[in-house]
Amino acid sequence: MGKTKPQGGSWGDLKLDLWKNSRIEQVRSCFYDLCLIKYEDRAKQIWKKTSSENHGSSIQNSYENHSLESKAVLDTTPFLKPMTPSSHKALSQKMTRPAEIPRWKRTLDVVFILLTLPFVLPLAVCVAVLIRMVSAGPVLFRQERVGYMGRKFMCFKFRTMFVGAETTTHQGHLQQLMKSDAPMVKLDARGDSRIIPFGLLLRSSGLDELPQLINVLRGEMSIVGPRPCLPYESDDYLPWQRERFNTLPGLTGLWQVKGKNLTTFDEMMQMDIRYTREKTLWLDLAIILKTVPAIAGQVWQARRRKKTLRLEAQSRRAYESSL
Repeated sequence: MGKTKPQGGSWGDLKLDLWKNSRIEQVRSCFYDLCLIKYEDRAKQIWKKTSSENHGSSIQNSYENHSLESKAVLDTTPFLKPMTPSSHKALSQKMTRPAEIPRWKRTLDVVFILLTLPFVLPLAVCVAVLIRMVSAGPVLFRQERVGYMGRKFMCFKFRTMFVGAETTTHQGHLQQLMKSDAPMVKLDARGDSRIIPFGLLLRSSGLDELPQLINVLRGEMSIVGPRPCLPYESDDYLPWQRERFNTLPGLTGLWQVKGKNLTTFDEMMQMDIRYTREKTLWLDLAIILKTVPAIAGQVWQARRRKKTLRLEAQSRRAYESSL
């Protein structure tokens, strides 16, 4: 069924026409407008109700027969009135226009790299030598990530896993976190055989991300910003969550210094979008200063988990030997 162009009238007429005559892919922009303006919660409720429908079917069936609660939410959502098709189109173009990156942000990135280079460069060399000694294969790991305005780029990291390690486990774990209200605990929190010796230390300390300074110099990332997500992760984003792409991804960010693995996926998204909307030079400087104690806490937690896992393994072996 093709999309029928609304003939005019109020916003209520327009949204009803969108529901009855559009497929799921074609109403994304409508809900995205709702999210960007301030109705994130209502738009999220609506989208969750409709996203369970088959992507190849019309929304009309869901609207008329299965989504009475969603219909009520949509019909009671306040908005700008009157809203004609032409004004809706203009608003959509305005709200989805790529946000400009402030000049101060690029200046801060370059100055930060220049000031820390005498310390970072020797440290990066030591990490590279360590990886070469404990594991065969390349020192650097490249992976496609999604950045500013949804553009894909190759992200650099120090390799902390064995060459050829499978990735389907991580993908399944991430998708589960996205659908639940559980804290975003990494797979290596319970031990991960894919990680090379000293890999856990490199990951918990953030040293594995030092090569991302190359991405910062290339303008693909910033020192501060939301973490760069994977393509299969962004494919499952709700429309309101895509606002996090309105700024450059970063090495550290609001989420990293305010709980990180203790927060849920939705809480991370809310912090990312908050930063996207409220970023300032002083906020970036505050996040950078808070990153060091945050990393220290992560290293301490990683050591505690490692010790706990070792004690559990010893207890399990003692129990098995007693049988």
